[in-house]
Amino acid sequence: MQRTSQDQSFALSLRIATEDDVGRIARLAALDSARPPEAPALIAEVDGEIRVAVSLVDMRSVADPFHLTTQICAIAQERARQLQAHSDQTRPRRMLVRRPRWLTPTASARP
Repeated sequence: MQRTSQDQSFALSLRIATEDDVGRIARLAALDSARPPEAPALIAEVDGEIRVAVSLVDMRSVADPFHLTTQICAIAQERARQLQAHSDQTRPRRMLVRRPRWLTPTASARP
């Protein structure tokens, strides 16, 4: 009996890439004929092998062309979007404060 992709099960692990993953992500990008995604990146691993890497900066991804990665890529990109949205919400916002009038130099005070 021929196995279909629906019959296959695997353990998928999503995590933020570390310095130790840089070389593995570069090899994955080379397989995909693409540049490595910009750090920080989310990686999706199956059985300890990186199958997909997604940049948390611009959402660009690279995937292993020798495996079925369509669903893995969709899951990783959705999680990356969630992480990106969360970081946008928790990032401190700069407040624009008007300078008091007495700190603003006037034309008559200039030499």
